[in-house]
Amino acid sequence: MNKIFKNFFSKKMIFRSYDNYKDYLADEINAVLIILDYYLEADKKKNFESFENDALNAFAKANFYIKSRLECSKESFFAGKYIKETFVFSDLEWFCLIVVLIKRFNPQELKKYAQILGGEDLNFSYQDLIKIYFFKKEIYSIENFYDITVCLKEKLSSLCFKESGLEIDDYIFKSIVGNSIDTFEGKNFSCLNCETSEKLIIREDLARKFADFSNDFSGDENILFFLYGEKGIGKKTLVRRSCEILKKGLLEVDLLGFKDMKKESYNVLMSAMRFALCNKFYISFCNYGSFEKEIEECYKDFILNVATKYSKIIFVTSDKKISVKEDFSCGKCLSVEIEDLNLDESFKIWKKHLFDLKTDKTVNISEIANKFEFTPLQIISTCECAENERAWQKANAISSEILCRCAYEQVAGKISDKATVIKKKHTWDELVLPEEQKKLIIRACNQIKYKNIVYDKWGMDKKVLYGRGLSMLFSGPSGTGKTMAAQVVANELGLEIYRVDLSKVVSKYIGETEKNLGEIFESAKKSNVILLFDETDAIFGKRTEVKDSHDKNANVETSYLLQKMEEYNGVTIMTTNFIGNIDKAFFRRINYVVHFTLPDAGLRKEIWQKMYPKETPISEDVDFDFLAKQFEISGGSIKNIVITSSFIAASESNEVKMEHIIKGLEYEIKKQGKMVSKSDFGEYGYLL
Repeated sequence: MNKIFKNFFSKKMIFRSYDNYKDYLADEINAVLIILDYYLEADKKKNFESFENDALNAFAKANFYIKSRLECSKESFFAGKYIKETFVFSDLEWFCLIVVLIKRFNPQELKKYAQILGGEDLNFSYQDLIKIYFFKKEIYSIENFYDITVCLKEKLSSLCFKESGLEIDDYIFKSIVGNSIDTFEGKNFSCLNCETSEKLIIREDLARKFADFSNDFSGDENILFFLYGEKGIGKKTLVRRSCEILKKGLLEVDLLGFKDMKKESYNVLMSAMRFALCNKFYISFCNYGSFEKEIEECYKDFILNVATKYSKIIFVTSDKKISVKEDFSCGKCLSVEIEDLNLDESFKIWKKHLFDLKTDKTVNISEIANKFEFTPLQIISTCECAENERAWQKANAISSEILCRCAYEQVAGKISDKATVIKKKHTWDELVLPEEQKKLIIRACNQIKYKNIVYDKWGMDKKVLYGRGLSMLFSGPSGTGKTMAAQVVANELGLEIYRVDLSKVVSKYIGETEKNLGEIFESAKKSNVILLFDETDAIFGKRTEVKDSHDKNANVETSYLLQKMEEYNGVTIMTTNFIGNIDKAFFRRINYVVHFTLPDAGLRKEIWQKMYPKETPISEDVDFDFLAKQFEISGGSIKNIVITSSFIAASESNEVKMEHIIKGLEYEIKKQGKMVSKSDFGEYGYLL
């Protein structure tokens, strides 16, 4: 035994710094091997008393030797020393850790001690290690052995060992062996030093509020911040910026990668916690809302409470609000909603991310911010997509068309099967209406275009807390251009338009209609589209006197629809053929009512002329003045006649002639169930 100790201990080296970390780690291992050698010899000879003093003295001198050399090596970083001091390990705890370290690092080294370390499989226990450290044959001869065992197991299990028992944690092992504490690998983790000091474009005050709140409670009490809000709204950004202000590193844990919480997952999470503790990082658990449903109570407690042992500040982020206060028992818990962007905030983010990109004159940032109620993530993704699209097309600059198309590609939600997209979008040139109606529709569109000025810059948002969207009612006979006008609005605002299929919405089952409407409006909010409720008389009719449960339920459905319309910040367009059937109480909740009438002779002539494309050959004998004055019909009927006459002409001649149009007129009138005579067609009656 003396020979072993002499080879290890040298008076010459006692006050000399370590040349490298490898020598230091070798000494830590050798110190443990000294007492193992003594104990093995004592166990073989069944005489512990005669070896006890020598063994304990040799072990103490070895530790003194290591500490002395470490004192001379203060300028060097030694991970083993750092972990021991950070975790405040006692000599017993450190001894146990080194034994378990050797078991993984060099198991053959321990094989010769199998007799005292649990057999050939080295299946030793805490009690085995305690006996060796105190150099006792029986654990019972150690005073307070039970308390020592419990405390030892609790601390080492928490800080160093895996759940399975005396097996060293991967991060702790790599740190001690590799002399580095700042490396942690894992696909569901992000380790951020948060060294940048650039202020946020928006909500810098909120990030500082988190930081100030943390500083105000600088004692031992833990703080859990629960941040909830729409996906991509900037929860991570706020957490990161708060840590930058606090000059703290941050460990982000994406809980979506831990839905199957098995033993391996638990060990990985524990490694992450130990990394945070070693580096004095704060911890942020992301996507808690998606994870919370599927975890057992023990793992929920791990996230909300166990993690507080490793970080004073815990951030938990979720896309939806969840009550966590009742599950958090280790300090203060603060739930904070991260609200949707207002128009001014949206404008600033669009401006920042479009600043370095080349855009043409068609791009109006204010209009784009008004059109799309996007999260910061969606805005950033849209700008990146637009730049890629520009490069692909080899365009000189990003156009408004490219930007809007890319914006729709970022939309996460889709309108349900109860609504269908209207692909054709008409323009102002195609829409033939009296000037008064056109101006009214333009004024309605401006309510979306200049929303940010009125609500944000002029402070109207303080007065109008909800109902900031645009709702329009187009009323008039069939074929007067209501649906076409809705498409013109969509084209003007650069938005997609979806026609709601009322046959799939209205249900005879109580509550189903409201559920269907809720789905549509929620999807529309995510997709930033115009909702078109065509021929809405079935659902917007006058509220009836309540005589039975069906009447009561119909009124509930109507009220619910009006409520969703008011809550929706986008555009809702409704059409009706019979405005008299609409309850007058509804008009209070509708921003614009546009009355469509049958066109007069002047407008009918314009419709006739515009309905035929420029490519269509028109004969000189076509008398548009006669057609406009003689037949008081709607634009929809004119469209049908134009199509019919074009096909007749295509089959009979090379151009559209008056006789083809007269035949188309005859068919359209008969289709409506009216009698036709040659006199109705005046001088052109002979063509029938």
